[in-house]
Amino acid sequence: MVYTVVPGPVFKHDCQECSYQMTIQAPNGKQADLYLCPKSQISQVLARYGNEPSEYTTLAEQMGAILNNPSIPELPTLFPAPSES
Repeated sequence: MVYTVVPGPVFKHDCQECSYQMTIQAPNGKQADLYLCPKSQISQVLARYGNEPSEYTTLAEQMGAILNNPSIPELPTLFPAPSES
């Protein structure tokens, strides 16, 4: 899927510590404002898709959902374990 960068931010985001990065639009017209959040132990990318406080997701949440989904085949190992000789 190809996303387009569009003018923004579009949605209200009340955390003063987050820094707005860009707004993206999917081919179906849905938009999301992307922020970096320094408050977490590791900086997270947030995607705000509405004005309600609960209308956002994080990259970490999405990756967790993908990696814990049993219907997705095992991901290839980037660094295979050394072979035993």
